[in-house]
Amino acid sequence: MIVQLLIVLSGSAVVVLVSPGAARAVGDNLSGRVTAGGSAAPNVTVVASPTGSTGGPSTTTDSDGRYSIPLADGVYDIVFTPPAQSGYGVTSYTGFQLSGSAVLDVVLVPVSTSVTVSGSVVRADGSPGSYADNIGVVFDDYQGRVADGGSFAVQTSTGSHSVCLGNQSGLSPLYGGSAFLFCALNRITLDAQTPPLALSLPAAGTVNITVVDQNNNPVPAAMLTLTARGNPLPTLGANLGQTRLDYWDVRASTNTAGQATLNAFPGTFTLLVIGADLRPVTINATATAGTTNLLVRMASTIDNTPPILNLPADLTAPSNGSGGESVTYTVSATDTGSGVADAPTCQPPSGSVFPLGTTVVTCTVSDQAGNSTSSSFRITVVQANQIADVQPYLQCVSPGPNGTKTAHFGYSNPNPFTVGIPIGQQNDVSPGQTDQGQPTELQPGNHPDAFAITFTGPTLRWRLGTKTTVVTPDSPTC
Repeated sequence: MIVQLLIVLSGSAVVVLVSPGAARAVGDNLSGRVTAGGSAAPNVTVVASPTGSTGGPSTTTDSDGRYSIPLADGVYDIVFTPPAQSGYGVTSYTGFQLSGSAVLDVVLVPVSTSVTVSGSVVRADGSPGSYADNIGVVFDDYQGRVADGGSFAVQTSTGSHSVCLGNQSGLSPLYGGSAFLFCALNRITLDAQTPPLALSLPAAGTVNITVVDQNNNPVPAAMLTLTARGNPLPTLGANLGQTRLDYWDVRASTNTAGQATLNAFPGTFTLLVIGADLRPVTINATATAGTTNLLVRMASTIDNTPPILNLPADLTAPSNGSGGESVTYTVSATDTGSGVADAPTCQPPSGSVFPLGTTVVTCTVSDQAGNSTSSSFRITVVQANQIADVQPYLQCVSPGPNGTKTAHFGYSNPNPFTVGIPIGQQNDVSPGQTDQGQPTELQPGNHPDAFAITFTGPTLRWRLGTKTTVVTPDSPTC
């Protein structure tokens, strides 16, 4: 049997029906080749369904675009579905009469990649949007500005898109002057059959803000910036699901009473407050769907308070020779105003070799506002035989997890002055690092719980001058 040559336009594809000739297979068989853009179209799904029913034998084109389906005689609807994102449309051939074997070659044509989506936008109060609102409808990278009456028309690509509403360049006068982007969580598929979209802006709550100084006086003309990210919002329209607040930025300034009202959506937000001659304040707060009241107290930026130096007590250090002794000490500073500018500087610095006798150490520190403080302490170096030995001792050992133990050490200084013994051969812990937190400025009197060390070995030793205390397996437990 010979099937006549037919050229059929089916939807967006060209279908060519040719004689099977010598290629006819044994039994009834539908075969052919699918091409697109002049080349083979592989991975195209071919389904032959008996007319009037759904589903039927199927196959997939090979690398050369060829397919073959065994079929009984009958009338079929043949559907060719290219891979997603191929840029080619689905092609169907309805009422194909099969008697014996036949060849059905198909040429796919591109689908349209551009579509204009229209619709309307209403404000949160239900009134139609306008061009002056300076808002746009955004489909991924495609956007269009809302016109008077709330209408919009955006030329975009076909396929799956997110739907967003946001301000165009410059602030929108909506919500008291704002920059925003609201995006639906559900994506939608846009094509030539997409109906007009009806979108609506969500309603915002209000945040009443009062700004005062440290004396509770109102702060007028303070600049306020309220920002938020990620808050969940009501849907923008049908089938779009919940909305995500991608960003929200509204600004205002306080009146003569130090008050201002800003819009915000339920959830967390950040408020930045800047006032003349006052320290900027950043607050994290939570807004409700209704009205939220917020009091902001600002502190003066005028800082006349100098920083505070933390100096050691006067130190006495032993020396075994006539050339003096290296003495280390620790100095720090705090400032509750503008903050410390740099670390304190001292002369002579820590670690210097101090001669026999008494040396005055003078330290200075400044804060960010330029206020400075100077103070001093004394370091006295004497021959070692003129200082009574400081006695280290072990209080007890407490067991810990995984076989660890913690040794608790104290010391007793019989001298009426602080003895400085720096980390080194005269003040070390072993085994392990020489410096394991042991004190170097040893105050007069008895000092239990001076420091503790967690260790795993059987023994531990603290040497202080000529005295040593040792931890052994027989040491008392805590």
